[in-house]
Amino acid sequence: MPCRVALCLSGAASKDPEDAAERLELEAALTNLGFLPQTCCWDDAAVEWGDFQVCLLCPTWDDARCNPSYRESLLHWVTRVAEAGVRILNPPSLLQWNSHKAYLTGLSLEGVNVIPTNVTSQKEDTDLELLLTSHTAFVTKNPQDNTIIVKPAVSSGAVGMERFFVGNADVASCRDAQRHHDELLLSGDVLVQPYVRGVEEWGVLSVVCFDRKFSHAILRKPAAQEYRVGARHGGSAALVEPADVGENIMAAVTAVLATKVMQSQPVAYCRLDFVAAPPHEQA
Repeated sequence: MPCRVALCLSGAASKDPEDAAERLELEAALTNLGFLPQTCCWDDAAVEWGDFQVCLLCPTWDDARCNPSYRESLLHWVTRVAEAGVRILNPPSLLQWNSHKAYLTGLSLEGVNVIPTNVTSQKEDTDLELLLTSHTAFVTKNPQDNTIIVKPAVSSGAVGMERFFVGNADVASCRDAQRHHDELLLSGDVLVQPYVRGVEEWGVLSVVCFDRKFSHAILRKPAAQEYRVGARHGGSAALVEPADVGENIMAAVTAVLATKVMQSQPVAYCRLDFVAAPPHEQA
């Protein structure tokens, strides 16, 4: 009997024309391989998940609703479906780890070169002015040009992300950043990172792997006067030839896949994002 595969996505993704076109291609490919695919919204109570052998997590994030409460509901659903004997791709433990951006600090502890990340939980307070003047990651060669990113630890599509120019610990700018930080903290954990100007000059290279093997790469660039690379912010995306990815990027991909959390469980697919600091920002 053919294996039934649920292509699980959010309600918002189910209404996206671009997602729909890609999903039809995926359904056709799976059908040609002998599977029986069916598209389902993960929070549709009418779906009998026990009728499937595999649940493939497609775009399950809903950018407008992506917050800790949404994440908790999604993880609860994933756990319930897995306990019913359905194979989840990727596995629930990987989804739980990857759906909170504090995973960046864990990768850093294993030697992966990530953007320095300060995570604030609701159990603590962070004085951004003190952070900017004491934390080595935020003390640059040109203090007058300091720029930071403040964003939710659980988010998608750059929702809640803001950039602040806080050169020389400018009081007004620090106050604005602190206000945004504290407002986000009411809903969940918050990340503070130094802004990498390479996003504007170079873009974000997204490397996609299937079964731990390189598949393809996409270079996403922001629109003029913008720092967010998503399509909703006017960003563009272009396929990158494998030969143009670069040995340093492939070495970084290998380093991430070699970490304990990635080695401890099957990884059906993953996307790794890379940015490059311009020469004047490099150590």
